[in-house]
Amino acid sequence: MAQDGATALLDYAGGNPSGESLSRLDAITRRLSKAIAWKYGRPDLSDDLSQEIWLLMPVISKRYEPTKPAEPYLLGYMSLAIRSLARKTPQALENNNEGRESLNNNELVDMQEVGSGACIIDVVDRQLALDAIVSHPKYKPTDMETVPYIKKTKKASQPQVASPFKPRQKREEIARELGPQHKELRDIRIKLDMTQSEFALAIGMKLPTLVAYEHGRTTKVPAKWLENARELLGANKEKLAWRKKFDGVPMLKIIERWAKRLGVASDDLGALAALTGTTTSTISRWRNGHVRPSPSELAAYEQMVEINAVRLTKSKKAIQDNIEVIG
Repeated sequence: MAQDGATALLDYAGGNPSGESLSRLDAITRRLSKAIAWKYGRPDLSDDLSQEIWLLMPVISKRYEPTKPAEPYLLGYMSLAIRSLARKTPQALENNNEGRESLNNNELVDMQEVGSGACIIDVVDRQLALDAIVSHPKYKPTDMETVPYIKKTKKASQPQVASPFKPRQKREEIARELGPQHKELRDIRIKLDMTQSEFALAIGMKLPTLVAYEHGRTTKVPAKWLENARELLGANKEKLAWRKKFDGVPMLKIIERWAKRLGVASDDLGALAALTGTTTSTISRWRNGHVRPSPSELAAYEQMVEINAVRLTKSKKAIQDNIEVIG
């Protein structure tokens, strides 16, 4: 059984374990997890402990040496894992040191020394690093009792001398110092109601470059970017004029205007939702003033209302014509 565990760990460390090796390693892990959980008086953590070991299995398997027995090697990690898991649950862990003999003194660090949130791998790495320092030939242990105590004295207050250097400005302060070109570029984007990503893509600019221009981190803006932005603004004049229809108008008034244009009652949420492509809850939030679409979204809804209003008018006319023909 011990040889099977060693073979399974080596197969897992190789990166391409077979199904038989995984099944064997899973069986060993579950059995040892139950044993450790019962030893520490926490049988309820058996499954959690098994999952924790599987999460650490890539590291555990790579550090495994074939000369060591597999099960005591796994028990060493499990004894640390059960303490870490027990601290995360209301029930306290019993003061039990059983099961720790599977790791020698050079491989084991008490989890209490590093805090309850410590990771098992970090704990072992820390101990290995400390052992490497201690074993170095130039290492000399320091006896803290022989170090003289030096009492700190308060330094006499010295007069403050004005620094000849200009204090460094914060990014927020630099961002406010925009030149006319930077302001024009930013104002065009705001008028078009576009995000920085959308605006940068529309004028063929990289997003970090646009952010640098809008925050005034450059001395000037190249003329080609301003020309592209102005052309984009000129091409969207009709769209901007349409948006001005909604400036300062309450959302309830806009919905009433849409309802009148569509020939439905303003409180008929179902009909309004169907004709605007939204939901009744969205219409209700609009009416109550909880939310309001952006100007570009309002313009899109306005166009949809116009299209559906024309369709309804044509349908009513066709129905009327059929009635007259039948009559």
